[in-house]
Amino acid sequence: MFAPIFAALVLVPPTPASVSSQPVSLPALERVRSLVAAEAPRSDGALALAVKELVEEASLPALIDWKQVAGTWRVVNAPHIDTLSSVLFTKFSPIEYVLGPSGEIASYVRYSGLPGTGWLCTDGTIENVADSGRPTVKIVWDRIWWVPSGTTSHPAFEDGAFSPLIQAIGRLGFIEDLSVFPVRFVQDDVAVFDFQSFTVTAQRQVT
Repeated sequence: MFAPIFAALVLVPPTPASVSSQPVSLPALERVRSLVAAEAPRSDGALALAVKELVEEASLPALIDWKQVAGTWRVVNAPHIDTLSSVLFTKFSPIEYVLGPSGEIASYVRYSGLPGTGWLCTDGTIENVADSGRPTVKIVWDRIWWVPSGTTSHPAFEDGAFSPLIQAIGRLGFIEDLSVFPVRFVQDDVAVFDFQSFTVTAQRQVT
């Protein structure tokens, strides 16, 4: 039970594509930004519609320049995650990803509900997939850790509980085919990509 849930949450990457060298002005993009600023929930219908219109309006992004997308990204539209939350009576928020300038990636998912409060975390590397026919990235996870804590900041690997067991369980949920993500859109602070049949949108956080 734990492994597939863990995979569904932490396998989703934040910003799998390069920022356009010349940002374009798109009405749907402005609606996405406006709805997120108004704190629309991840399953908000108007936000999902704006995302759908955005990927229809925009051209596909190029390969990633990791220096341009480095930073912390938060999932802002992912209805399937809110559905999972309702089934498990557990809130998953925030879901954040930290990208490094050389393709490093770390995933932090905070949960609160029936199991208590804590974090599910992973880190590894993200890379462009060559000859995929469309912009696509692949994640290779390295470390996996669980921190049962009420802290609101990203926990370190050293804070993890039952590390050998969690590492083994987490790896059971990582399927190579599920670690490949087609990219739909990326610009400055907004990214849209596919996780299997789901569309996920993330926004870069201002620090």
